[in-house]
Amino acid sequence: MTRDLWNIEKEFEKMRRQMDSLLNNFFNDSFDKNISLLEGPSRNGRNELSLKTPATDLYETDKEVVAKIEVPGVNKKDIKLEVKNGILSLRAEQNFEKEDKDEKKGYHKIERSYSGFVRSFSLPNNIDEEKVKANYKNGILEVHIPKKNEEKNKEIKYIDIE
Repeated sequence: MTRDLWNIEKEFEKMRRQMDSLLNNFFNDSFDKNISLLEGPSRNGRNELSLKTPATDLYETDKEVVAKIEVPGVNKKDIKLEVKNGILSLRAEQNFEKEDKDEKKGYHKIERSYSGFVRSFSLPNNIDEEKVKANYKNGILEVHIPKKNEEKNKEIKYIDIE
């Protein structure tokens, strides 16, 4: 019986080390600030593509809601922005193709990859979806969503419960 317990403890210790390694690799790769948004970390001299979540600043003023979203390396034409039913949605896609051939050495290689992300934010009820403006400069997408002009001092209506 003691021998069986020893094997179980060894297996649990092995499993714990594997989980630690898995989590450490995940968090180290995900939060590495030296990689671009759509390009994963370099391993063995080659980049691996993965989905990344863009850094976002979202704040509200008296007149509008503003979103500043970092999307470096993405062309403006590859960004889709939508405000509908109180949700701000952002989609960015990037396709990559690299061809390498040398007829003297007898090889022809084509690499293709696809990467992108989707991000959505809930907005307050008093926004004006018809007057949204956005601009993209130096890898930063800035979205301005104005609020509707409503009476600020609306009277609170209490409802009687029967």
